[in-house]
Amino acid sequence: MTLHADIVALTPTATAKNVFATKGINLAGSLASIQQDVVELQAKIKQIVALHPADSVLSATVNAGGSGGTNGQVVITGTTGTGTKFQAKGVISGGALASITSITNAGSYTVDPTSLTAEPVTGGSLSGATVGLTMSGDTANLTALSNILAELV
Repeated sequence: MTLHADIVALTPTATAKNVFATKGINLAGSLASIQQDVVELQAKIKQIVALHPADSVLSATVNAGGSGGTNGQVVITGTTGTGTKFQAKGVISGGALASITSITNAGSYTVDPTSLTAEPVTGGSLSGATVGLTMSGDTANLTALSNILAELV
């Protein structure tokens, strides 16, 4: 028989624990072992979080070019979020930010910028320029994973 068939065949007075016991499975021991594995996995995740404590900028694209900028090469800097702000090289053309050529400092954010689709930037006398950001997501992903594991213990 399969486990499904065994469970379907249970009478109302039988328990899943009894079914496992008749199959020679130590359910309590198995659950204790799994719980210990989860605790060890949580410890490893905390070590990973310690190595990657903050998010960083992976890429940036011009959202709004702004105005008043000095034409030519420019270094722009993010303005919101908590931690070290990102810096990028770009090009100003016609007084507006026209393109981002590279990320020179990905930053280290403990709190991400306020708007990932329209992060205000400074540099090159620009006014009103914003960029869209792609973040590493390290903090959010690791926190979510840690929270899921905490529910299993």
